[in-house]
Amino acid sequence: MKLWFKLGCAFLLTAVLLVQASYRIRDPDIWLYLRSGEILLTEGRILTADEFSYTFPGRRWVNHSWLSQGALAAFYLPLGIGGLFLARYLLLAGAFLLVFSAAGSKAGGAAAAVLTAAAMLAAADRFVVRPELFTFLFLAFTVFLLEKERDSGKAPLFLIPPLFLIWANLHGGFVLGLAVLIIYCAGETVMAKLGFPRPGSKTFAGEARPITGKRRRNLLLATLAAGAVAFVNPNGPAAYYYSSHIDQLRPYIYAWQPFPWGMWPHWSLPQFSFILLFALAVVFFALDWKRANLSQLAVLAVFGLAAVRATRNTIPFAFLVPTLIASRLPGVLGSKLLEGRPARVFAAAFLAAGLAIAGARAYIERDPGRSDIHAVPGFGISPFSYPLETAEFIAENRIEGRLFNSFGIGNYLTWRLWPEKRNYVDGRLSVFGLDFLLLYDHLLGNPESFPDQAGEWGFRGAVVDHPNPSNRRLLSWLETSPDWALVFFDSNSAFFLHRDHPSLPELSRFLPELLGAAAGLSPREAFARGRFLFHAGREADALPFLLAAGKGYPQSRHIETLLAGSYLKMGDLEKGLARLERAIELGGRGEWFDLVLAQGRLVEGRREEARELARKILRDDPENREALKLLGRSLMAEARLEEAGSYLRKAAEGGVSSNLALLLGEIGFRTGDYRKAIEWYGRVEPTHPEYPYALIYLGGSYVHAGRLDEGQRVFERCAREFPAYADICRYNLAEIARRRGREEEAREILETITDPAIRLR
Repeated sequence: MKLWFKLGCAFLLTAVLLVQASYRIRDPDIWLYLRSGEILLTEGRILTADEFSYTFPGRRWVNHSWLSQGALAAFYLPLGIGGLFLARYLLLAGAFLLVFSAAGSKAGGAAAAVLTAAAMLAAADRFVVRPELFTFLFLAFTVFLLEKERDSGKAPLFLIPPLFLIWANLHGGFVLGLAVLIIYCAGETVMAKLGFPRPGSKTFAGEARPITGKRRRNLLLATLAAGAVAFVNPNGPAAYYYSSHIDQLRPYIYAWQPFPWGMWPHWSLPQFSFILLFALAVVFFALDWKRANLSQLAVLAVFGLAAVRATRNTIPFAFLVPTLIASRLPGVLGSKLLEGRPARVFAAAFLAAGLAIAGARAYIERDPGRSDIHAVPGFGISPFSYPLETAEFIAENRIEGRLFNSFGIGNYLTWRLWPEKRNYVDGRLSVFGLDFLLLYDHLLGNPESFPDQAGEWGFRGAVVDHPNPSNRRLLSWLETSPDWALVFFDSNSAFFLHRDHPSLPELSRFLPELLGAAAGLSPREAFARGRFLFHAGREADALPFLLAAGKGYPQSRHIETLLAGSYLKMGDLEKGLARLERAIELGGRGEWFDLVLAQGRLVEGRREEARELARKILRDDPENREALKLLGRSLMAEARLEEAGSYLRKAAEGGVSSNLALLLGEIGFRTGDYRKAIEWYGRVEPTHPEYPYALIYLGGSYVHAGRLDEGQRVFERCAREFPAYADICRYNLAEIARRRGREEEAREILETITDPAIRLR
């Protein structure tokens, strides 16, 4: 390979990796990892009991990734956030360098560059700073050793046992490496019995040689030793069977759902890249089937089937398959073609295109109302994911007493405030237990019980993250309660103090300054803060933040909608309607002025005026479906469901849109006519943005109608096809299990829900 081509490939591959992995730190668990790792490094002890909460101090904690926590802390403590980015880049670069080396030894640099770039794109969804990064590296190294041994017989297999000794203490993914070892042992043994590899089996480096009996024995001994040393960890055998219950829970966990073939128009770049790798593997193994290696074929079949059956498994597949594909290329294309100029030109073009696509995916502007606001490219920490400024405020002002905190931010508060402050709850579900988390969820749904919890646990402050919709009821209660006062907020959370707290008079002076700070924020941060203030009922305070956000995102329907609501609730109907009309335009719908005005009245809560405007429209156009729907919606808001249904059914005579089907389905559901609800919800188109909600209510209608099997199938499908709604679907699946008297199954399903506000409702 020419030097200029090597340097060019190295540059482009590095650029693709940097773009794909250059996201701000946003994983909620990283801070607990760092705090635990810091204790390991500074005090030399592995945490096995809770030291971070005041609710369950001393309760047993099974700490599975203790060594990776120490490793990540070793990067972070001297280097800060840059250390975490460095750890991510080094681990990923090491893994892909091994992929490139293994593939290059078989098919040359051009093919290896293409396959490695495709693997980078396919695995990009999991480039987060978590212990699984070590599994990516060690899995790639395992395949590298096995393929080197198969091709040359000179691989240092003695490295495998110490590799697995370390791996088993870093991350539970070591079982994937053991699976690969076992497959290779079995495959090489069977091939020896059948007389493979046959003459003519080619690699880029030359003709493949059969593995001798001695080499097979060495491989078997290395595999057995790897399996044995994996028991040497603080958890013992639990490292193997900790997740054994997954098999019976696969239907309820998003990560274990089948690859969404039917959703191909909405596939992400990694999903398209996975399909590219999968297709290449199938094609080249089919074309070279006479000389295929049984071990490789078995790995492809096992991990390919696993990836198709569970989206979680597409990531290890991406690290395994490039080497397998590369082994088939010389036999199909020939070494001369792989070495030639056309191959180099194609590789350079592919890498450049991959870099451009990856860059567009990473840096294209996002509407700040979308949930992927947390996936912000750049360096540092995402201010939307953690209570950065709120935690600093608490620390700097040395606020006395215990604090309540919501589930999603407990890990960060542990990092910033422990040991001076212990948390109320964090992400370690096994520490807090089902009963406590049920109580926590009840609190979110029934915030009037908040004083009882404050009395039981003795907290006089509360930190609640506001981007999470599950927390809005509690936030609204705290904001309107005469006993609690808002004293601080940032782009992630709000901090309240009880009015008898001695620090409240002094701390109250900070809030006016915060409310006037919209001009100094980025549009994303302004939106996050304005949305919180709007939902907290502070429309006048929200307005400057939303206006600042609108300057940065002039095409955002979300911002325009919140601005319209703010103006209307403040009594400025003209500006409110103008913003509402703009929001309608951005949403793709055009209405006449009277209809827009009627919608504005409805948003304002002046329903009778909205109905009068709608009736005026109907006098001129009796078949105006939008006016009929507006009448129906306004009556639904007053629970006048029979009247609302008459207007909506009339609107349906001219054709049933998905929006109309949703309204009619809701009426059927709320009136207990589940047969009609099933009929209407079943008519919502899969392309409609609220289709997941239709599926959820369709499943609920089946359940209320006593058709549990059909309801279960709907919820399983919804969880499989719409990951963002998987938790609420699993909650309903747990309810179905309860109706069938399967309490243990229901509890197991609830334990798989990641959002405690849904799980414990």
